[in-house]
Amino acid sequence: MIRGFTLALLLLLGLTLAGCVDHDDGIPPALAGLHQRAAAGDASAQLDLGLRYVTGRGIKPDEQTAVRWIGKAAAQSNAAAQFELGSDYTLEPHRDFGRAAPLLRQSALQGFASAQTRLAMLHLAGAEAKP
Repeated sequence: MIRGFTLALLLLLGLTLAGCVDHDDGIPPALAGLHQRAAAGDASAQLDLGLRYVTGRGIKPDEQTAVRWIGKAAAQSNAAAQFELGSDYTLEPHRDFGRAAPLLRQSALQGFASAQTRLAMLHLAGAEAKP
C-alpha cells in the first residue's frame, strides 16, 4: 500500500512539475534544442528563437511569443535583443517611444551601432523620451 501511494505521489509530482516547464506549443523537432537552451536562460538562444517567431523561419510566426522571448533576452542585457525590442516599439501599431528609447539607450551604451543610429534618429526627430 505504501509503495503504491509513493508511486502515485511521484507521478503527481512529475505531472505538476511538467506543468511548470516554459514551453511553446508546436515546437518543431529541428528547433527543440534551441528552445531547450532558451528555456534554460541562454539569452542568445532566446533572441534567436524570438526572431524565428518574428520571421516564421522554421516555426509559425507568433508576435506575442516573439516579443516574450526577445524580452527575456533583453532583460539579460543582450544588446541585440534590446535593439530589436526597442526598434519594435518605434513601429506601428506598437509605437511607444517611452518604451523604445530606454531599450535603445541600453543597447547603444553597450556599443551596439544599430542602436546608436536608431537612438540618434529618435533624438533628431524629437521623439526620444527623456530618461
